[in-house]
Amino acid sequence: MKTIMKKIFPLFIFCLLSTNVALANPIKAIALKEASYTKNDLKYVCSQLAKGCEGESGDVGIYTDDNQNFYLIDGAQQIVLLEKPPSYKVKMIWDFEGYQHTSVEPESATDANIGSSIYPAFYPLSSDKKAIAMIKKEFENYSGGGRTYEIADFIELKDNGSYSVALKSIPFYMSEMIRACFSEEEYHHNPHCHDESMSVLLIKFHDDKMPYYRWELRYTDTIWDAGVSEKMKRIKKQKPIFVVPYQQESQKK
Repeated sequence: MKTIMKKIFPLFIFCLLSTNVALANPIKAIALKEASYTKNDLKYVCSQLAKGCEGESGDVGIYTDDNQNFYLIDGAQQIVLLEKPPSYKVKMIWDFEGYQHTSVEPESATDANIGSSIYPAFYPLSSDKKAIAMIKKEFENYSGGGRTYEIADFIELKDNGSYSVALKSIPFYMSEMIRACFSEEEYHHNPHCHDESMSVLLIKFHDDKMPYYRWELRYTDTIWDAGVSEKMKRIKKQKPIFVVPYQQESQKK
């Protein structure tokens, strides 16, 4: 099992600040916050859409950015730009129904352990272009543990309602927990009864005065071995990876 663990590329994405602290206006991703809305607001927006919404709870919600723009995100189906409340009228629709994710599904995958969703954030591609992350999620349950793995396609949203894939199959999140205690005595005396791992990815955006920003992906892995206390967690920082939208080639630092 430890061999398998070493082969897994554990990742979790936190997208955030700029590459150059000297910049007056740092380049950063924009996290969308859930807006204040009612069930009737949601029904009203969904009634304006040709195919409605997948549902009126769960993955469907209305969000806002730092500039008070409002968006409905409907699972992995669509993003809708809205007029400001109280009207919440539809201004633009990006329709992802039938989108084929670029990540190849594992042979063991079934419909039951794979799902997709749009992550509520905008990622800068250039000074005037932005992308969203279409996430493919894979779940695997173990006896006493499990694994969650997510892969992102970063998709540019264009002003006319169309879209294009800017970056393909970027590992987005992974966490794994494997049971290591099997008796009542072990559970009572072992300070930690699982092998656990996860990683955080910090994205920095470099403006090289080219058509698209260069993305720097820095991964920090956290490993908590079974049998040791939480203060014995190990932190490992990987070498940065550089990718360019629509080029997707790694570059040396």
